[in-house]
Amino acid sequence: MPIVVVDDGSRRAAAATSVLQRVGFQVTALPLGALQGPSASDVIVIGPGDADHDSATVCARLRDRAYVGAIIALGVDRARGIALLEAGADDFVLAPPSPTELVARVRAALRRSHLRWRSRSGDVEIDLAHRLAYVRGRSLGLTAREYGLLVALVEASGGVLSRAELHRRVWGRNSDPKSNLVQAHLSRLRDKLEGDARLIENIRGSGYRLVQ
Repeated sequence: MPIVVVDDGSRRAAAATSVLQRVGFQVTALPLGALQGPSASDVIVIGPGDADHDSATVCARLRDRAYVGAIIALGVDRARGIALLEAGADDFVLAPPSPTELVARVRAALRRSHLRWRSRSGDVEIDLAHRLAYVRGRSLGLTAREYGLLVALVEASGGVLSRAELHRRVWGRNSDPKSNLVQAHLSRLRDKLEGDARLIENIRGSGYRLVQ
């Protein structure tokens, strides 16, 4: 999978792309405003942003929409770096970073992220690297929202998640938690689980959980 470098129009982003490509990484450069949701990448290197787009908002949006890879933030000072870490970044590097430091941090992030590419709860297994889901070894053809709901339930390890929490994790903070989106998508998810639909349990008055 490629590494994504978010191009905020600065020399920092261009330099990061060049450094990573020179050591053999597959790198895709994307404008900051284009990075709106989960990315099929192991690592995202994101700069401090520009006048039109705030990188902290992009970090938070990625986490809200179930991005599971590593986010490395480039910051002009420590205060900005702390803000990016609070927003969801995994690591922070003062910009411009030395080439050896950037490569080392990306490699460390890859090692950490590969440890969490698979997640299992009972009979349900999630392949986070390829955004696939299985029940008893059978592949499920899920939409992005159905997949996000199932990942949240798997990661809860049998714990109960309220409808509002599921809504926040899959649709983000700015959507309406009072809508029926969670119920509608869980209903379609149960249909795809077929005989295993009972694995998603509705706890009256509390929310939903995945039966272990």
